[in-house]
Amino acid sequence: MEFNCVWHASNQSKQSLLLDLKSPEGKALFEKLLPQTDVITVNASDEQLQRLGLTLEALREINPELILCQFDAYGGPKVGPRSNHPGYDDLVQATTGIMSRFGGGMDTPEEHAHFGTIDVLGGYCAAFAVGVALVNRAKGNGGSVARSSLVAAGQLIQVPFMYDFKGRAPFNEPSGREVKGVDALYRCYQASDGWFFLAVDRDTRLEAFLAAVHPLMVDLSNNTATEKCLEESFRAMPMEHWRNVFRAKDIGCQPLARMSDLREKVLMKEDSIDLNSSSSVAFIRYANHPCGYAVNLIAPNAIRTKHASITLPGPMPKYGTHTREILLKLGQSPDDIELLIDKGIVATEWSKRYLPD
Repeated sequence: MEFNCVWHASNQSKQSLLLDLKSPEGKALFEKLLPQTDVITVNASDEQLQRLGLTLEALREINPELILCQFDAYGGPKVGPRSNHPGYDDLVQATTGIMSRFGGGMDTPEEHAHFGTIDVLGGYCAAFAVGVALVNRAKGNGGSVARSSLVAAGQLIQVPFMYDFKGRAPFNEPSGREVKGVDALYRCYQASDGWFFLAVDRDTRLEAFLAAVHPLMVDLSNNTATEKCLEESFRAMPMEHWRNVFRAKDIGCQPLARMSDLREKVLMKEDSIDLNSSSSVAFIRYANHPCGYAVNLIAPNAIRTKHASITLPGPMPKYGTHTREILLKLGQSPDDIELLIDKGIVATEWSKRYLPD
């Protein structure tokens, strides 16, 4: 079996402790960690934080400099009817209208991408919020809440469609299941042996494009006619021909491929990892990952710093792996730790495998 797991990537090289926050003893152990903590990241609604006693006010009584990064589905600065509801990417895409926009209408809703359209954006928003909170703390203002949510990210990318004002261009964004792009010079086309995406910057590359397709007699004043002309011409030659034509003019021409095909093309095995690979997107296959499955993870070389080397993080630990180690550092004796484990207040695992089957 092969896994491609987000948590296997995001939890690499981290220590892991399992404890019961609902028990007085577990809560007390948790609070012992707070004085040495800069940021707590938690995926929970306001209602859940209240029940666990993890509000900023409660946390700041122990560590006034602590930053609480809160992420949930429908949360925000004001309380609404869904504020405390659980949710995930697809639900919030539907809630905010992204699916109906992308699919072309209420009768044909479509999920926008599979890799988490607002999951990923929401994470970036949370990271940005933490950065702002750290700067604010450095100015002497203490800890604060750094908040993000799926619905906030969904609304952020819907902003262009929320406001009406004088001189606003029409909302004529192409949408629907048959749409291939924005216009004739920014869309998918079929060559004789596959599909590619053409991207012409009209401000800087238009003349170069016209020179590249000079024999085609393209009439750019009529978008429909231009598309028809290009469709017929592109189908007559293989993709590599058009890649060479447009590469010579510095015009984007990208073959379309499945994500699985791209992954296999840039996949490195754990015994032959080259972090200086020229590819900006690469994957590493851990055939003998300690979780018991083969795991494919995104390689950490998409960004290459000039004055620092790229390091490969260790594997994600099984949840609870470092429970004893962390508790010893908190002053618990080995006997105390075993008693806590026997009482179910702390644990060294929550399943035989990394996650419950």
